Amino acid sequence: MSKKKSRRIVIDACIARSAGGDRAKKGRSILCTSFLLKVLKICYIAIFTEELFEEWRKHRTDFARKWQKTMFSKNKAKILDNSEDQLLRNRIRLECERRKLPLEEVLKDTHLVEAAIKTDKTIASLDNKARNNFSKMSPGIGELRSIYWINPANPDENVIQWLESGSIPDANRLLCN
Repeated sequence: MSKKKSRRIVIDACIARSAGGDRAKKGRSILCTSFLLKVLKICYIAIFTEELFEEWRKHRTDFARKWQKTMFSKNKAKILDNSEDQLLRNRIRLECERRKLPLEEVLKDTHLVEAAIKTDKTIASLDNKARNNFSKMSPGIGELRSIYWINPANPDENVIQWLESGSIPDANRLLCN
Protein backbone atom coordinates (compact mmCIF):
# COMPACT_ATOMS: atom_id res chain seq x y z
CA MET A 1 0.00 0.00 0.00
CA SER A 2 1.50 3.36 -1.03
CA LYS A 3 1.81 6.23 1.37
CA LYS A 4 -0.46 9.24 0.71
CA LYS A 5 1.48 12.23 -0.62
CA SER A 6 1.26 15.26 1.66
CA ARG A 7 -0.03 18.42 0.00
CA ARG A 8 2.16 21.51 0.42
CA ILE A 9 0.68 24.89 1.37
CA VAL A 10 2.42 28.26 1.58
CA ILE A 11 1.06 29.92 4.74
CA ASP A 12 1.43 33.69 4.96
CA ALA A 13 2.68 35.31 8.19
CA CYS A 14 -0.58 37.23 8.61
CA ILE A 15 -2.14 33.91 9.67
CA ALA A 16 0.62 33.43 12.27
CA ARG A 17 -0.09 36.93 13.58
CA SER A 18 -3.84 36.26 13.84
CA ALA A 19 -3.91 32.74 15.29
CA GLY A 20 -4.46 33.06 19.03
CA GLY A 21 -4.76 29.43 20.07
CA ASP A 22 -6.80 28.79 23.23
CA ARG A 23 -6.91 32.53 23.87
CA ALA A 24 -8.63 33.26 20.56
CA LYS A 25 -11.77 35.30 21.19
CA LYS A 26 -12.60 36.87 17.83
CA GLY A 27 -13.68 35.22 14.60
CA ARG A 28 -10.49 35.83 12.62
CA SER A 29 -8.27 34.53 15.41
CA ILE A 30 -10.46 31.47 15.96
CA LEU A 31 -10.58 30.68 12.23
CA CYS A 32 -6.80 31.05 11.81
CA THR A 33 -6.18 28.85 14.86
CA SER A 34 -8.57 26.20 13.48
CA PHE A 35 -6.84 26.36 10.11
CA LEU A 36 -3.36 25.83 11.56
CA LEU A 37 -4.57 22.99 13.77
CA LYS A 38 -6.21 21.31 10.79
CA VAL A 39 -3.01 21.63 8.71
CA LEU A 40 -1.12 20.02 11.59
CA LYS A 41 -3.63 17.19 11.99
CA ILE A 42 -4.19 16.32 8.33
CA CYS A 43 -1.53 15.30 5.82
CA TYR A 44 -0.28 18.79 4.87
CA ILE A 45 3.17 20.38 4.77
CA ALA A 46 3.69 24.08 5.51
CA ILE A 47 6.04 25.72 3.03
CA PHE A 48 8.24 28.70 3.88
CA THR A 49 10.70 30.75 1.94
CA GLU A 50 13.58 32.26 3.92
CA GLU A 51 11.75 35.61 3.76
CA LEU A 52 8.45 34.09 4.88
CA PHE A 53 10.13 32.23 7.73
CA GLU A 54 11.60 35.53 8.93
CA GLU A 55 8.16 37.22 8.68
CA TRP A 56 6.70 34.41 10.79
CA ARG A 57 9.47 34.83 13.35
CA LYS A 58 8.73 38.55 13.69
CA HIS A 59 4.92 38.42 13.72
CA ARG A 60 3.77 35.07 15.11
CA THR A 61 1.77 34.65 18.29
CA ASP A 62 2.90 32.23 21.01
CA PHE A 63 0.43 29.71 19.63
CA ALA A 64 1.82 30.07 16.08
CA ARG A 65 5.39 29.74 17.37
CA LYS A 66 4.54 26.45 19.09
CA TRP A 67 2.58 25.28 16.04
CA GLN A 68 5.50 26.04 13.73
CA LYS A 69 7.97 24.28 16.04
CA THR A 70 5.71 21.22 16.13
CA MET A 71 5.36 21.23 12.35
CA PHE A 72 9.14 21.25 11.89
CA SER A 73 9.66 18.56 14.54
CA LYS A 74 7.16 16.30 12.73
CA ASN A 75 8.81 17.03 9.36
CA LYS A 76 5.58 18.71 8.22
CA ALA A 77 7.26 22.06 7.42
CA LYS A 78 9.97 22.91 4.91
CA ILE A 79 11.99 25.97 3.99
CA LEU A 80 12.56 26.28 0.25
CA ASP A 81 16.05 27.13 -0.87
CA ASN A 82 16.46 29.74 -3.56
CA SER A 83 12.81 30.13 -4.53
CA GLU A 84 13.27 33.60 -6.08
CA ASP A 85 12.45 33.71 -9.80
CA GLN A 86 13.81 36.84 -11.48
CA LEU A 87 12.05 36.13 -14.79
CA LEU A 88 8.71 35.95 -12.99
CA ARG A 89 9.51 39.12 -11.03
CA ASN A 90 10.31 40.95 -14.27
CA ARG A 91 7.00 39.85 -15.78
CA ILE A 92 5.20 40.96 -12.61
CA ARG A 93 6.87 44.37 -12.89
CA LEU A 94 5.62 44.70 -16.47
CA GLU A 95 2.09 43.59 -15.56
CA CYS A 96 1.97 46.02 -12.62
CA GLU A 97 2.96 48.85 -14.93
CA ARG A 98 0.51 47.74 -17.61
CA ARG A 99 -2.40 47.32 -15.19
CA LYS A 100 -1.45 50.26 -12.95
CA LEU A 101 -1.03 48.05 -9.87
CA PRO A 102 1.11 49.05 -6.85
CA LEU A 103 4.48 47.47 -7.68
CA GLU A 104 6.03 47.64 -4.19
CA GLU A 105 2.93 46.06 -2.59
CA VAL A 106 2.92 43.27 -5.15
CA LEU A 107 6.65 42.60 -4.91
CA LYS A 108 6.51 42.26 -1.11
CA ASP A 109 4.18 39.25 -1.56
CA THR A 110 5.81 37.76 -4.64
CA HIS A 111 7.77 35.26 -2.53
CA LEU A 112 4.42 33.60 -1.68
CA VAL A 113 3.66 33.10 -5.37
CA GLU A 114 7.18 31.87 -6.13
CA ALA A 115 6.95 29.26 -3.37
CA ALA A 116 3.49 28.17 -4.49
CA ILE A 117 4.66 27.72 -8.08
CA LYS A 118 7.55 25.52 -6.91
CA THR A 119 5.31 23.35 -4.72
CA ASP A 120 1.62 22.46 -4.91
CA LYS A 121 0.32 25.85 -6.04
CA THR A 122 -1.62 26.76 -2.88
CA ILE A 123 -1.35 29.91 -0.77
CA ALA A 124 -3.18 30.53 2.50
CA SER A 125 -3.35 34.23 3.33
CA LEU A 126 -5.68 36.79 4.84
CA ASP A 127 -4.44 39.43 2.40
CA ASN A 128 -7.31 39.87 -0.05
CA LYS A 129 -5.66 42.95 -1.56
CA ALA A 130 -2.63 40.86 -2.59
CA ARG A 131 -4.96 38.14 -3.84
CA ASN A 132 -6.81 40.67 -6.00
CA ASN A 133 -3.60 42.17 -7.38
CA PHE A 134 -2.21 38.78 -8.42
CA SER A 135 -5.61 37.82 -9.80
CA LYS A 136 -5.65 40.94 -12.00
CA MET A 137 -2.23 39.94 -13.37
CA SER A 138 -3.17 36.32 -14.05
CA PRO A 139 -4.38 36.88 -17.65
CA GLY A 140 -0.87 38.09 -18.54
CA ILE A 141 1.14 35.65 -16.40
CA GLY A 142 0.12 32.06 -17.03
CA GLU A 143 1.74 30.61 -13.89
CA LEU A 144 -0.61 32.65 -11.71
CA ARG A 145 -3.71 31.09 -13.26
CA SER A 146 -2.99 27.71 -11.64
CA ILE A 147 -2.49 29.03 -8.08
CA TYR A 148 -5.14 28.41 -5.43
CA TRP A 149 -5.46 31.23 -2.89
CA ILE A 150 -7.45 30.49 0.24
CA ASN A 151 -8.40 32.80 3.09
CA PRO A 152 -9.04 30.84 6.30
CA ALA A 153 -10.60 33.91 7.96
CA ASN A 154 -13.35 34.14 5.35
CA PRO A 155 -16.15 31.85 6.60
CA ASP A 156 -17.70 31.79 3.10
CA GLU A 157 -14.66 29.92 1.76
CA ASN A 158 -15.15 26.91 4.07
CA VAL A 159 -11.40 26.36 4.17
CA ILE A 160 -11.51 23.75 6.95
CA GLN A 161 -14.01 21.65 4.99
CA TRP A 162 -11.86 22.07 1.88
CA LEU A 163 -8.76 20.83 3.77
CA GLU A 164 -10.67 17.89 5.23
CA SER A 165 -11.87 16.86 1.77
CA GLY A 166 -8.28 16.72 0.52
CA SER A 167 -8.17 20.22 -0.99
CA ILE A 168 -9.91 19.08 -4.13
CA PRO A 169 -9.24 21.51 -7.00
CA ASP A 170 -11.93 24.15 -7.08
CA ALA A 171 -11.98 26.77 -9.84
CA ASN A 172 -13.46 29.36 -7.46
CA ARG A 173 -10.23 29.35 -5.44
CA LEU A 174 -7.95 29.96 -8.44
CA LEU A 175 -6.33 33.38 -8.90
CA CYS A 176 -7.70 33.57 -12.43
CA ASN A 177 -11.24 34.10 -11.09
